[in-house]
Amino acid sequence: MTLRRRLLFGLLLTLLIALTASSTIVFQLYKSALISKIDQQLSGTVPFIQRRLKPGLAGPVGPGRFSGFNGPGKPPAPALSLPADSIAGIIEPNSLTIRTISLFGEQNPVPNLNISTRSTAQQPGQYYFDQVASDGSSYRVLLVNFSPNRPLYFVAIPLSQTNSQLQLLLLTEAFTGIAIAGALSIVLLQILKRGLAPLESIAKTADKISSGDLSLRVATESRYSEMSRVGRAINSMLETIEGAFKERNATEDKLRKFIADASHELRTPLTSIMGYADLFKLGAKNSPSDLETLMSRISKESQKMKVLVEDLLLLARLDEERDPNTTEVEMAVVASELCDDFASLNKDRRIQFTTTGSAKVLGNELLLRQAISNLLTNAVKYTPAGTSIEVEVDEIPRENTCRLRVSDYGPGLNQNGLEHSFDRFWQDDTSRSNQGVGLGLSIVKGVVETHNGKVSVKNLPRGGACFEISLPLCNFSVV
Repeated sequence: MTLRRRLLFGLLLTLLIALTASSTIVFQLYKSALISKIDQQLSGTVPFIQRRLKPGLAGPVGPGRFSGFNGPGKPPAPALSLPADSIAGIIEPNSLTIRTISLFGEQNPVPNLNISTRSTAQQPGQYYFDQVASDGSSYRVLLVNFSPNRPLYFVAIPLSQTNSQLQLLLLTEAFTGIAIAGALSIVLLQILKRGLAPLESIAKTADKISSGDLSLRVATESRYSEMSRVGRAINSMLETIEGAFKERNATEDKLRKFIADASHELRTPLTSIMGYADLFKLGAKNSPSDLETLMSRISKESQKMKVLVEDLLLLARLDEERDPNTTEVEMAVVASELCDDFASLNKDRRIQFTTTGSAKVLGNELLLRQAISNLLTNAVKYTPAGTSIEVEVDEIPRENTCRLRVSDYGPGLNQNGLEHSFDRFWQDDTSRSNQGVGLGLSIVKGVVETHNGKVSVKNLPRGGACFEISLPLCNFSVV
């Protein structure tokens, strides 16, 4: 069963229960009002019973005007405001004999009310109750006991008119309830159809999305309706899911490319080693000079493989995004030491170091050394002999930033290089000589991002490239 039908049936059931309850209350109140009115009429007959009916029904039996029994007495006063078929009677205390008359002499024979059991009301007072006569008609009876061990007198008013009025009210309530339920069912159906239209739209959109189209979005109208809130929440969820799928696809593409590139880079030294091994089998082992050459080349290719595998392992650890073992690191000291090391190893290049402060950061010193070392290696690799490499470390307290720059006087990078220089296994074959495997700058990016920093590259107007690392300072104070 659809939600619309469940809501419609639930609302109609609630409406029917409410209508039934209200109709029952109205019916009972109306019935009580009618009975109360009859009781007031009956209560008004007590003086008549005492002054006229009691003397008329008492005394020895003999001919009289009351046709309901043979006994002396005078007829009731015609001024009584009672229905024409009202009756009265007396119950003898010992024999429980009932004598009944028609107050207006129009009923013959007078119905037998069978109220002898009511003679147990021995205490003086007035008693009201309903009674069904022998002919099946209903009466409202007033039973009066004037004194103990005396006859009981009663007056009964027929309820035929009252029952007709109650039946008419019951039919009116039934037809009115059916008409109200029918009209409201039509109105509720339209309201539910309009109110649930956004939900149907969401369901249709979800069906289309389940087929694979994650670009669809749910239409939202009002800012404050519940359906619009649901729609916005679903749209937000869809954007997150679509972004996650795009990220997953991009990651899978990068992983496939990474595996392909890694396989290619590993295949080259591995193929060389296998070739040298084949030469050894073909007879190079018999020549000491050839054997030494083969072993030297195998060692060189093995070293390449070792460096490549170590770089891959480092990148894998960085991809896990685990917090590195951090300590307070003075970037100026680390950069200065690395500049001295590279200057001693590269006499044909001038490495200039400047700093404006110690630039303390919270990080892993080994990883930070690796990142700066890779930048210096890249600069040395692509800087012509006799040119300078400039290393600057600036402490910027107002921005809570340590900034490290490595600038060279090399050929710089083209637009493709500026966009992809930090991609894994990427190498700029057009402007720089093809050396290495293209993991150095990827490691720099991984280390910097692990330390919540940023890395960028740009070409300088004077020529050459400038790589910049920005890391948050630790224990800083704004001045």
